Amino acid sequence: MKHLVIIALAAAFAFSGCKSDYERLLDAGLSSGVRQDSIFLGITFGMSRKDFYSHCWEMNRDSIIRQGKDNTAVLYVIDKGMRDVVDMNFYPNFTAEGRIYEMPVTFEYRGWAPWNKELQSDSLLVEVIGLLEQWHGSKFLRLERAGRGIVHVAVDGNRRILVHPQNERFVRVLYTDMTVEPPKPAAAEAGEK
Repeated sequence: MKHLVIIALAAAFAFSGCKSDYERLLDAGLSSGVRQDSIFLGITFGMSRKDFYSHCWEMNRDSIIRQGKDNTAVLYVIDKGMRDVVDMNFYPNFTAEGRIYEMPVTFEYRGWAPWNKELQSDSLLVEVIGLLEQWHGSKFLRLERAGRGIVHVAVDGNRRILVHPQNERFVRVLYTDMTVEPPKPAAAEAGEK
């Protein structure tokens, strides 16, 4: 019995030091010293709020983008190379200093309908991953999250890109600069004072 306890404890210590593929991917990216600040459309991590608005104003003037979903996002229409026209809505998250550190993006086929099985998020997911690999030269690792489904991740230096189907209609993408500490929520800051 004593030997079984020792073996169980040794196994627990051995496995506690094991890292998942995802953790090793993050560690390799961060320890590489490489900076990948490019997001898309000339938008970068670290871009100030003012520069982001000026850049979007210019792209809007040149008919590259327009006002997005519910007037709370920027819309970029992808009308070439996809099964159907794709609407890409995005709006960055900023640090307390007003710099981009994260970019949530939502993709959807414009012709989506519940009965149109060819334009569901599972088809869009494949095309979005292909598009992002083309844009960034990244390769995505497919991971299963306990109780939360499948996510695809690519890490290039400081830039992490997560891709997953949100539901049958939308594919969500999240670009994150892993070297930036996310700002604390306002409610937490109020409680600290």
